[in-house]
Parts: sequence; C-alpha cells; structure tokens
Amino acid sequence: MKRTKIFYLLFLFFLLVVTGCGKNVTTGIEFSKEPLQVYTTTDKLDDILKDIKIKVIAGKKTYLKDVTDEDVKITGFDLTKPGYHTMKIMFDGKELEWTYLVKVPAWNKEALTNWYKESDTTIKITTPEQLAGLAKLVNQGNTFKGKTILLENDIDLNNNPWTPIGSLAKGSTGVASVVFEGTFDGQNHTIENLSIMATHKTEGEHILADESYYNCGLFGHVMNATLKNINIKNVKITNGMMNNNVRSTQGTGSLVGWANGTSTITNIKVSGNIMINGEYKVGGAIGNLSGTNLTISNISVIGDATSLIYGSDKKYGDTNNFGGIIGFSDATDYTIANCVSDITVSGYTSGGIIGCSSQPITITNCAVYGETKDPEGSITGGITGARFATLTVKNCYVLGKVSFGDLDENKYADVIVGKYGTDKTITSENIYYASDKNDEKVFNSLEAVSKTYSEILAMLPEDLKIK
Repeated sequence: MKRTKIFYLLFLFFLLVVTGCGKNVTTGIEFSKEPLQVYTTTDKLDDILKDIKIKVIAGKKTYLKDVTDEDVKITGFDLTKPGYHTMKIMFDGKELEWTYLVKVPAWNKEALTNWYKESDTTIKITTPEQLAGLAKLVNQGNTFKGKTILLENDIDLNNNPWTPIGSLAKGSTGVASVVFEGTFDGQNHTIENLSIMATHKTEGEHILADESYYNCGLFGHVMNATLKNINIKNVKITNGMMNNNVRSTQGTGSLVGWANGTSTITNIKVSGNIMINGEYKVGGAIGNLSGTNLTISNISVIGDATSLIYGSDKKYGDTNNFGGIIGFSDATDYTIANCVSDITVSGYTSGGIIGCSSQPITITNCAVYGETKDPEGSITGGITGARFATLTVKNCYVLGKVSFGDLDENKYADVIVGKYGTDKTITSENIYYASDKNDEKVFNSLEAVSKTYSEILAMLPEDLKIK
C-alpha cells in the first residue's frame, strides 16, 4: 500500500514536470519594433499587420510572434475612420496597447467636384481634393448662398499651391466677381500646410501683379458668409498689391483675404509656423474687413518662435496695414472681441490686433503676447497701429513689446494705439501693458495701467490665456 502511494506521488510529480513546469509560461509581451504612429485611410490593413510583430517574454526566454497568428487577438485597429484610436493586442492573458492616428492622405493637387449636388443644402467635405473642388466651384461663380459646408476630417494641403476659395486667377483684379456666400463650418478640424506664394523679383518694388491674388487666403472673398470652428496650422503666404486704383478692397490673411457684408467669423485658430509676407492689408487671420454688423470674435493667431507677419517698403515698395488678427477695416457697427495674438507683426501701420480702421470700432477682451514693431519708422501700436477713426478699447492686455526703428525720437509708437493719424476720440477702460517689455520711449497716451508681464499673466481671463 505504501509502495503504491509513493508510486502515485511520483507519477503526479512526473505529470507536473511534463505538462506544467516544462512549459514556457508567458510573463509579458511587447512590440519587437514600435508600429507607426500615423496611418492614412488608404493604407491596407492586411499589409500593415504583416509588419507588426510582438516579442513574447517567457521567463528567461523570448520569441517573436506575428500579430496575424490565430492565437493573437487584435481589437481597435481601424484605418477607415480618421482620428486617434487605440489598438489592443492580447496573447496568452497578456495585453499590449498602442495609440495611433489615422489621417486623410495629403492633397495631391486634384480638385474634385463630383461630390456636389445643387439640391443639397448641407454638404460634407472629407478630403483635400473635395476642398479644392469647393474652390473650383466658387471660382466658377457658384456662391453657395444658403448652403452649409461641413468639414468632416483634418485636411493636409501638403504645401501645394493653393487657389483661394473666392478668387480669380493670379493677376486678376475681379472685384466682387466671385465670392463665397455660404456657411463653412470646420467643426474644429484642422487644415494644415496652406501655401500661396508669389515670387518677389526686385527689391524695393511691388511684387508683380501677375504673381499675386487680389484677395488671398484659404478663402479669397466672402460676402454675408459664416466662417466658424476652423483651425489652420502652418501657413506660408507671400502676396503682392494690385497697384491699379482698386487696391482698397484687397487683402491677405490666413483665413480670408476680404470679408464683406454682414459676415460672421468666429472660433478661428491659426497656429504653428506662420509666415505671411505682404504689401497691403495683411492680417494673421483676416486681411480686410468691409460691410456692417459683422461678427468678429474668438480668433487666435499663435505662431511659433520664427513666425512673422511682415511687410517692408525697402523690400516691397509702398506697404501698410499689418495686424496680428486683422490687417485693415472700413466696416461699421461691429466689435472685435475675445481675440488673442502671439506672433511678431512688423511693418508700417502695425498693430497686435488690427493694423488700422477707418471707421469707428470697439475692441474688447483681447490680448497681445507677441512683439509689434515698425522697424522702418514708428507707426505701430500694441492693439492697433494708427488712429483714423473713433475707437473704444476695453479690457485689453498688451504683454508683448512695442518697438520702432532706428530713429532719433519716437513720433507715433504707443503701447496701446499708435498715435499716427487724425485727432479722433479714443475711449479706453481696463487696459494694461507690460512695463518690463517696453521702454519709456514708447508712448502711453491712453494711460494704460503699467504692470509686469507676470502680473498681467496672472490677472488674464481664462479665455485669453495661451494653453
């Protein structure tokens, strides 16, 4: 009996050795090589999966497995839907996660219009080729009045030459001949790598008209339109001035060259590397404003360390009206509200928010972080560059530097509103400037409250803080 018991115990031990202890127990899994972080909707899932392998750790031993093996389970890997996703890989009770981004392929220069049906009032755009098709349709005379365009995905324009939505060909004046009159809702998606470049051939002279768009930006000319919830990232624009007696209605900006009528422009973000070189009415978001009762609110232009909005008489000839948000305005009965700029603005009649307005406006609840300067003179101001109309400035903060050129004395540069212009009434309330960023040679004609940069930063409303 005892001998039988001993035999039974030895047999159990043998089974444990053969079936348990001899097995390589999985203690962990990891990627043998990290998968890509970015894919496109045109990538083929099967081809991608073939390149992904996991390293299985079993005690002191490791071995590789294909994720396509039957005993490996994958969830959350979907290349059909743009956006961020999380892939999970499970094997032998262990789990591995990977977050990845799916993007629409970058623009290939095509302009597709087969998505458009005249009977539709709400239209969804999902690819850069369709966005270019919108430009083509508008520039052929379709105003899209009464229609809403919804941007469904992030769009990469790939720095290919862009033709503005609402603009004729380069070198064409075409005042008000083509225009966008609909609603464009970006749904907080991003349009990146916008490029519109004219070649400047002769220093000290205008860029040739045939190199330039009369109104230049993602949109050229909009009338009674709504542009909202749009993010623009990375902008390269060089545009000239149509010096032929109709230049007053032209403009250059990341979002739109000329906004007219009773347009609404709200919830716009321009970011990344922003390089906008121009001659006349040049803004970080909007070049030129006309019309009445516009809505201009919640716009930010936040550039990186090398970003610049720029114009120079030495380089381009006659230049003026440069603004962190808006270049110039002759619109009436409207307010610029809740805007933030953090970008260097350089040129004659330069302002951190708007270069100049020829009609009365109110600027409220705005902040300027970047430097505003006129390196060839002193026509500059922290909020606006000149005073040719009655202005009301309320709850505004200038945290950046205001500077002027190599002059014996400062004639116009002011921490809030440049003194160049006519004797107009300027009303101000709750305005501040960073004393540690500016020297005493720059005027403070509106008696803005002097505080340090840190003090102003601490008191800023949350919606004016740069995240």
